[in-house]
Order: sequence, then structure tokens, then C-alpha cells
Amino acid sequence: KQWYQRRVAITAGGLEHFQSEISAQKKFPLSKVIETMGGMLKLTYQPVWDAVLEALGSLFENLPGSCSYLVHGIIPTLFVVRNAPNFENGNLFASTVGKAIKLIGVEKILEIYPISLTNGSKVDIPNSWLLPILKDKKEKSTDCDSALIPLL
Repeated sequence: KQWYQRRVAITAGGLEHFQSEISAQKKFPLSKVIETMGGMLKLTYQPVWDAVLEALGSLFENLPGSCSYLVHGIIPTLFVVRNAPNFENGNLFASTVGKAIKLIGVEKILEIYPISLTNGSKVDIPNSWLLPILKDKKEKSTDCDSALIPLL
């Protein structure tokens, strides 16, 4: 009921009524926003993952490089999302990961989420889905040659 009343008040009176609340939210730390977005990657929220992936992609695209360390913690969660049952957001996922790679770099991505090439005596690449995205980034940038040459 309270949510409904607030919604009606916003519609009827505009945002002027909530200026103090809006001002307080502008002081909300960026790290909390990123942490919240990472929390939205839980299986419980799978129906809205496309919206979350779009928001993360926008974040990765617009976050200054000097703040890139803030997203390191959500990268493993983002990558686990791909292995979820009934995952259907492949193209959007690849686009989002590509933007993350552009922000923090191939080397850091491989440090956070390494690609294992062997498992004992046989070749096993469980994270092979990452290779085409890395290769695409390699073709657009020469700064990741040292990280990718051994893999490609």
C-alpha cells in the first residue's frame, strides 16, 4: 500500500515532493550500487537478467578506468551466470563481458577467471566460451597479445 501511495504521489505531484529523498540517494556510494547489481545476478533474479546485463554493460562502458577495481568482485558472479540452467541471454552476455574486458583488461579478466587448459593428461577447457570473446577483443586491441597468444 505504501509503495502504491508513493507511486500515485509521484505521478500526481511530480518529483518535487521527493527532492530530499532524491538528494540523499545521490550520495549513495558507487561501490554499493555495483554490489547491488552483482547481487541481482543470483539465480533468484534470472527473469530480469537481461535488464541486469544491460545495466552492467552500461556501467562497464561508462565507468572511468580509475574506478575499474570496483567491478572486480562481481566478475566471477557474472561469469557463473552463463552456466545457469535455461540461460538464454548469450548475445547480451557476450556483449556485457566484452565491455567488462574493455574496462579492466584481458590480463585482469584472466587473473580473476583463469582459463584452465589441461586437467591432468587430457586437454580440458571448461571456460572455453570465454575464448571467442577474448579473441574478438584481441582483434580490436593489441594490448592483450601477451595474454592471448599462448591460448590462441
